[in-house]
Amino acid sequence: MEFTGPIILLTIAQTVILTLTMGVFILSFRRQNIAIKEAAYQSALTDYDSIRLMLERTELGPVMDEVGEGPGETRREDRVNQRK
Repeated sequence: MEFTGPIILLTIAQTVILTLTMGVFILSFRRQNIAIKEAAYQSALTDYDSIRLMLERTELGPVMDEVGEGPGETRREDRVNQRK
């Protein structure tokens, strides 16, 4: 049995290409997963810093509430009063 025939060489080449492609996909998914974890950690750290700042400097609470309101959003006090 010869291992140098064109069909066998093409099959080996396809296997190598498929293996390399799968390796690239696995590495890209791992990097994407790491990036998502880092983004979640950074978001949690930012939230923690915001809460710590509000606890340390209570006079900034109303200012931070106003900054958090986007156009068309209601104020927190208005939402609380609507529930009553």
